[in-house]
Amino acid sequence: MGATCAKESTAVGRATEVDDHRRRSKSHHASRRTFPEWKVYLVLVVPITVLLSLAFPNFHAPDDPDHLKRAYTLFHQPLRAVTPAGGSTGAMIDDGLLDYVAAESPVAVERLDGFAHFERPLTAEHQLAYEQKDSLHWTGKLRFSEMPGAISYFPLLYAPQAITLEIGRASGATVAKTVFWTRLANGFSAIALVAFGLYLLPSGRSMALLLLLLPRTLLQFTSNSADPILYGLALIIVALGIRATAIDRFKYGLVGAAIFIASSVRPPLASLALAPAIQALRQRQWLALILIATACAGAALWFAEMLPSIVDRRCGIGAPLSLRVADLGLKFPSLIGRSLLERGLYYYGSFVGHYGWGDGLGGDLHFPLPLWIYGTAIPLLGFAIWQDLTADARLTATIRLSLASSAMMATLLTFLAFYVACNAAGRTIIPGIQGRYFVPPLLASAAAVGGLLGGRARGMERVYILFLGAWAIACATAMVTNASHLYRHIT
Repeated sequence: MGATCAKESTAVGRATEVDDHRRRSKSHHASRRTFPEWKVYLVLVVPITVLLSLAFPNFHAPDDPDHLKRAYTLFHQPLRAVTPAGGSTGAMIDDGLLDYVAAESPVAVERLDGFAHFERPLTAEHQLAYEQKDSLHWTGKLRFSEMPGAISYFPLLYAPQAITLEIGRASGATVAKTVFWTRLANGFSAIALVAFGLYLLPSGRSMALLLLLLPRTLLQFTSNSADPILYGLALIIVALGIRATAIDRFKYGLVGAAIFIASSVRPPLASLALAPAIQALRQRQWLALILIATACAGAALWFAEMLPSIVDRRCGIGAPLSLRVADLGLKFPSLIGRSLLERGLYYYGSFVGHYGWGDGLGGDLHFPLPLWIYGTAIPLLGFAIWQDLTADARLTATIRLSLASSAMMATLLTFLAFYVACNAAGRTIIPGIQGRYFVPPLLASAAAVGGLLGGRARGMERVYILFLGAWAIACATAMVTNASHLYRHIT
């Protein structure tokens, strides 16, 4: 009898906690501020994305061709990896797409990636190919192309681009038009995910809005990069992890899908599963916990299956993995410290933004944005942090700790991933890391500290939104203006 009463009391207590959380959630949405961040984001990002997409050429973002080739494989042997003798791993890709990549690269890639200055004249062969690139069509013939990094990504993340590629191929559109359409499909799919995440996010919204309007982020949203959709998925995982007591099984299924897709492309993002997993454990939602664990395990199995078959010769590493990780425990902390000290400015610069691909291995932006953008971003970051600290966000200590821990784990695992992939013998730092990789951990960190200092000062929300909106528009205007001469046609 006593045991039965105790169980009933526990069940009632959990139900009451969930009901209270739902009431607070409804109250929160009812008292939503005058300028909801998701609406501000849409008002700013939609026209900016269209303008930047028109101003910047195809393949202007880091590793853009490889992302597009991986999208192509979603409907063409997605699980097959090809490694020729003496080369890096890749896949079989349509001849027309590869010819277009080769024709566009001398202007969109080589002239802005630091390996060749953009004033260098094109060869006669490249000049002719560049002039004819817009008339190239899909051939249906396949040719091998290297992409050792992107081939390890589970291709489901590229579904918007893959579907658009198939529409372009079926309709007879040129490769150039199809690639442009894929950029729009990627960008606007990500925008929808981000807006949904911002709508759900109960804490850290001011910093999230700034991170998603940084010049580097805006440029990524006009490309075929994996970053835009990864940012949207990360935001949804963080938001639903905080609101776990008020979500149903369907939304836990959404969390599981987001975790799998994100971590099967960028494994450190599996750390973001910590908050929703702890919430599911506290609420004794065992099905939700199983879904989250299955998503993480599925991503781990994917990489366990793919990585042994991939050869990447870009970093010039010949030593086997076992030797590179043998003394990891001793070297890893000092490598992170030296990397932060020696490349801190590069991390900040590549976090805020730059033109072209930059040089992640060498730690050089090559083509930075106007200096005023980097200078004004610092006080805006401080303003965003203050807005979140003083916001009316009520999170338990457990949620805050799990979010902070997941952010730290994601950052450390990012360094670890690049140590394993790119750290050749004798290096004193970990190469390859760019500032854009820190955006998902910062989303979790901002949510963790939201509301620590209690009530927001009246009127500051309006001021922050106005300053951020004006800054984002000014940055976009500068980038559109500069694009016209950075990527000019060479005669």
